Amino acid sequence: MRNLTLSLFVYKFAFFIKQKSTNLHQQFQNTFRMKTLFYNPSTLEVEFTNVIANLKEEIQQQLSGYTITKVDNNVQLDNPRVVFTLQDSDGDRHELMIQFIQRIDD
Repeated sequence: MRNLTLSLFVYKFAFFIKQKSTNLHQQFQNTFRMKTLFYNPSTLEVEFTNVIANLKEEIQQQLSGYTITKVDNNVQLDNPRVVFTLQDSDGDRHELMIQFIQRIDD
């Protein structure tokens, strides 16, 4: 009889916990109403990273005194980034990094 009582208690407790966690999950979703579900990386971050990386020639036309020697496009990171490697007129190497982070939807 004691085992049956304990089993019934465990079952009721598990049901209670499941019910509470479901309610909390629903409250969270209703409070934040997130439209985008996956942010790391998000589709928008990946697309933007690719667009900027593909603008190498257009960016090069706007630069004076620098030559873009390399563009690294890393979209596999949580926050995708593009790294531009440049060389100035003195032959010095420089790197500029643009990292994309999408904020959570309002």
